[in-house]
Amino acid sequence: MSKKVGYTESGWQRMARLGKPATQRRLVLTADSLVRYEHELTIEGLPAFRQSIGLAST
Repeated sequence: MSKKVGYTESGWQRMARLGKPATQRRLVLTADSLVRYEHELTIEGLPAFRQSIGLAST
Protein backbone atom coordinates (compact mmCIF):
# COMPACT_ATOMS: atom_id res chain seq x y z
CA MET A 1 0.00 0.00 0.00
CA SER A 2 1.20 3.43 -0.76
CA LYS A 3 0.30 7.07 -0.37
CA LYS A 4 1.30 7.32 -4.03
CA VAL A 5 -1.99 5.69 -5.08
CA GLY A 6 -4.10 7.63 -2.58
CA TYR A 7 -4.05 5.77 0.75
CA THR A 8 -4.33 8.09 3.76
CA GLU A 9 -3.78 7.35 7.44
CA SER A 10 -6.95 6.78 9.43
CA GLY A 11 -5.44 6.13 12.84
CA TRP A 12 -3.33 3.88 15.02
CA GLN A 13 -4.33 1.02 17.29
CA ARG A 14 -2.40 -0.71 20.06
CA MET A 15 -3.00 -4.45 20.12
CA ALA A 16 -1.39 -7.76 21.04
CA ARG A 17 0.27 -9.75 18.29
CA LEU A 18 1.68 -13.18 19.15
CA GLY A 19 1.37 -12.23 22.81
CA LYS A 20 3.43 -9.05 22.46
CA PRO A 21 2.35 -5.40 22.20
CA ALA A 22 2.16 -4.07 18.67
CA THR A 23 0.98 -0.91 16.94
CA GLN A 24 -1.31 -1.25 13.96
CA ARG A 25 -1.34 1.61 11.47
CA ARG A 26 -4.71 1.95 9.77
CA LEU A 27 -4.99 3.22 6.20
CA VAL A 28 -8.01 3.98 4.05
CA LEU A 29 -8.46 4.33 0.30
CA THR A 30 -11.55 6.11 -0.94
CA ALA A 31 -12.83 6.36 -4.49
CA ASP A 32 -12.14 10.11 -4.43
CA SER A 33 -8.52 9.73 -3.30
CA LEU A 34 -7.62 6.83 -5.63
CA VAL A 35 -4.96 7.86 -8.14
CA ARG A 36 -5.53 6.01 -11.40
CA TYR A 37 -2.73 5.76 -13.92
CA GLU A 38 -3.25 5.34 -17.64
CA HIS A 39 -1.43 2.11 -18.48
CA GLU A 40 -2.42 -0.51 -21.00
CA LEU A 41 -3.22 -3.82 -19.36
CA THR A 42 -2.36 -7.07 -21.12
CA ILE A 43 -3.37 -10.48 -19.82
CA GLU A 44 -1.77 -13.68 -21.10
CA GLY A 45 -2.57 -17.25 -20.10
CA LEU A 46 -6.01 -16.55 -18.63
CA PRO A 47 -7.70 -19.71 -20.01
CA ALA A 48 -4.96 -21.95 -18.56
CA PHE A 49 -5.07 -20.15 -15.21
CA ARG A 50 -8.88 -20.38 -14.98
CA GLN A 51 -8.68 -24.10 -15.76
CA SER A 52 -5.98 -24.59 -13.08
CA ILE A 53 -8.27 -23.15 -10.39
CA GLY A 54 -11.32 -25.08 -11.52
CA LEU A 55 -13.14 -22.37 -13.48
CA ALA A 56 -14.52 -22.87 -16.97
CA SER A 57 -12.77 -20.93 -19.70
CA THR A 58 -14.72 -17.99 -21.16
